[in-house]
Amino acid sequence: MLFAFAFSFFYLIIAAYINITWIHEIAAYFNYPFAIFLVVFIALIPGFIYVFTLISILVNKRTREKSVNKDYDVTVLIPVYNAEDSIKKH
Repeated sequence: MLFAFAFSFFYLIIAAYINITWIHEIAAYFNYPFAIFLVVFIALIPGFIYVFTLISILVNKRTREKSVNKDYDVTVLIPVYNAEDSIKKH
């Protein structure tokens, strides 16, 4: 998980550097705090979460559990109201 976090953080830094021009372009129409808010919460944080999830799934090496063929007894519960006399008991 540390590798996935480090790689995702590296992606976040690179994406923030690339999106500086985007922040300046948005700030031409709005103010800078709102432009930074938009870029961080619409592009950077979802990108970080996506990359972290992707790397975590790719790095995770789970072993498959081998299926065991065992016969199990099955109990079937039938909800019936006031039917003790009509149900056959074993």
